[in-house]
Amino acid sequence: MTKKPKSLKDLKKVNQKENEAPASLKNIHAAIGDAKGNQTKNLIVGISVTFALALFGAIFFIYSQAMTLKIGPEKAIPSGYVTLDTGLGWVSDENQVFVLGSSYRISVHAEGFISEIIDITPEFGKSYLEVTLAPKPASINVTTDPEQEGTKWRLGNKFVSTRASFKAELQPGEHQLTADHPYFEPLTRTLILERAQEVELVLPLSKIQGKVMVKSVPSSAFMTVDGGPPTMLPYDGFLDGGKHIIQIQAAGYVTVSDQIEVTNTQRKILRNYRLRAMLSGVLVLAQPGSARITLDGRAINNGSAASIDANKSYNIVVSQKGYVAERRTVRVSSGQTQELTIRLKRATGPVKFSSLPSGADVLINGQHRGQTPLEIELQALPARVEFRRSGYRTSTATTTPVADQPTAVNVKLLTELEARLRELPRAMTDKAGVQLIRFKPDQKAFYIGAARGEIGQRANEILRQNQLTKHFYAGKYEITFGQYRKYQSGFGGGQANNMPATGVTWAQAAQFSNWLSAQEGLNPFYRISGRQVVGYDLYADGYRLPSEAEWEWLARKAKRLEITPYTWGAKKAVTSASGNLADESAKGSVPTYVPRYNDKYAALAPVGSFPAEVSGLHDMSGNVREWVNDRYSLSVPAKGTVAVNSFGPRSGDGNVVKGSGFRSASLTELRAASRHQEYSASNDIGFRVVRYVYGAEDR
Repeated sequence: MTKKPKSLKDLKKVNQKENEAPASLKNIHAAIGDAKGNQTKNLIVGISVTFALALFGAIFFIYSQAMTLKIGPEKAIPSGYVTLDTGLGWVSDENQVFVLGSSYRISVHAEGFISEIIDITPEFGKSYLEVTLAPKPASINVTTDPEQEGTKWRLGNKFVSTRASFKAELQPGEHQLTADHPYFEPLTRTLILERAQEVELVLPLSKIQGKVMVKSVPSSAFMTVDGGPPTMLPYDGFLDGGKHIIQIQAAGYVTVSDQIEVTNTQRKILRNYRLRAMLSGVLVLAQPGSARITLDGRAINNGSAASIDANKSYNIVVSQKGYVAERRTVRVSSGQTQELTIRLKRATGPVKFSSLPSGADVLINGQHRGQTPLEIELQALPARVEFRRSGYRTSTATTTPVADQPTAVNVKLLTELEARLRELPRAMTDKAGVQLIRFKPDQKAFYIGAARGEIGQRANEILRQNQLTKHFYAGKYEITFGQYRKYQSGFGGGQANNMPATGVTWAQAAQFSNWLSAQEGLNPFYRISGRQVVGYDLYADGYRLPSEAEWEWLARKAKRLEITPYTWGAKKAVTSASGNLADESAKGSVPTYVPRYNDKYAALAPVGSFPAEVSGLHDMSGNVREWVNDRYSLSVPAKGTVAVNSFGPRSGDGNVVKGSGFRSASLTELRAASRHQEYSASNDIGFRVVRYVYGAEDR
């Protein structure tokens, strides 16, 4: 196989063999053509590269930025140099920076100096920059021999550290370093530091000595230092720097221990000790163990020896509450301890216990001791006494008998209902916001209704004798729309929350009362089936409408000396406290109005807008009439009959509405005895609630 010639020289060699191989002449001509073609291609590439470099140089020359930097300080110049960190360009040997563009980053370096990075931005606007590099700090690590924790280090006059060694980076130059430990001589070294120099240094410390002089009374004592051999006093010598424990001892005297400290600021120490003669002792063992023991008025511990001066009299008193105190006098020889055992006797006194009614069990500190009346002897200590009797609330008392003097404890037992009543608040507010006032009927019979001769009396106001015996709570105000909406949201349209809830039927008022009872965890009063009231639980403690008797008692008799015809008293005249009635503004809209009377409300008024009447309740007259629990009936009770805690007849035609409202004006309507027969809701009928304090327990 014939090789392809690489040059003209190779081609000539081929020609020399032309005669020997005439068949290859054609190949020779082809090779010559290829070689000429390669030379031409190489020439074209060279010319192209040269042209491109020239073009790039021209563009760079036109658009490049030049920056000349001067490096300082003078010591940084020999080793200083600049590097181009970002951007297209180069740095010359003369620290000239050539960069294409106006945003780039350079770094300036020098041996022994801290490099500085500089960002050049279009806003820089300079072609010359002087950069002064900061020298690298020297690093030092200095220790002492021996190493001592608590060594104080100072640079010049400045305190810098407290530890066994000192490490820091310092600026090149001269520094004065001082190592100061209280038990060694302070040592100062001058450090001449080069930039970036690393220094390891050990400072040899010299122990100090201080002069110590010790004397004592008596002078025959001896001294030991740090547990070493004894030395007779007085002592005048030297001790190494540091803390030392010294003990001063002498026969017949109490050993004295003390600590002295020799420092480089306290090199002279003087001590003069006055030894105390050894004391005698007294040890008191007292029963009971909690007894208080005093020695000449100073408290001492039971069972522990107390030091006293020899051959001196002392008074010892042992006392404890509930015991008879004991007193002793002691006198003890030198170096002796006397033991005393003292058992205190209980102090007791007679106590008489009585109760009303008698026959109550008496428990003293939880132990049954008999029944009242009872007289027993008790220790003179506070005692917790309980009186227990079936059907009565347990009564508790505390008594402290007096030794040898009689004491009496008398109690009046209360029934459970009486006790609970005392615990109940006079006024309260329930979860629905209904404010209640507690009332205690006077147990006396009274009449509701009106006699025939009373002015304004109507035929349906039949005189009936009633008696109320149970404590009950009554609503201070009529139920408001806001309170009713908690039971039935949206009720009453746009009426304000503080307005009395009207448009409520008698059955709805009963249902609301049962809902209130459920909120408070009380037994419901009304038995309801299909939204109709079918009966009462007469002994329930839940909410309900007041009976007609209760309503009139509140309006005419509660907290009054005698029954009055009007809620504001016996006088007929209407005053500003009479309530929200049909005043001058109602003229033309009602059959009758109160002339020359203006209560500022043409219709409903917010509850409580007018002063409370004598009982403390508001709006018992005026604003809205009120549903009561009674069915409406005209039946006449038998002569002499007294209805006790009556809720009215079990059947009737409609229900009774009591009181006056914003449409009322005549004296007939304004009287508390006035009663109306109603069947349905009205915009001038509201209601208030009551409930018994007790339920089935108070039958």
